[in-house]
Amino acid sequence: MSLRSSGLNPLLLWIDLETSDPKGASEIRRKYPELDIIFKTTYSAADIYFGQNAREIEQREKFIIICRGFYASESKSFLDVAQLFQVCNSAKTHLGVYTGNRANLLERNPNPPQGVEIFDKRQGLLAFVDRCLAR
Repeated sequence: MSLRSSGLNPLLLWIDLETSDPKGASEIRRKYPELDIIFKTTYSAADIYFGQNAREIEQREKFIIICRGFYASESKSFLDVAQLFQVCNSAKTHLGVYTGNRANLLERNPNPPQGVEIFDKRQGLLAFVDRCLAR
């Protein structure tokens, strides 16, 4: 079954090292070969990518973002990522936060933005991508 009905393929922008969860990335690639996956290692790199590719991203049928809860070296969090990408069409943009400890992240940020999903297990990551692409 094809994910693409019109326009460009869906895009997954993963703001982390590809080596953070190579099994999860591999499983997503295997299950959704038409999904374009781009890794950016830092918040700053994602910001630059978005600035250079905003028009193309707007043309995507679906845009999925996976980020960490916090980028310590940049003093940025998933809240900054959500703010950066709020300019995208919210109907096609989905933000998932893949963190080491969901409970701790929610304790520090008890009111995440609407539509942001937070998970700390690979099955949560995979279920998030499945839901995003099924919408």
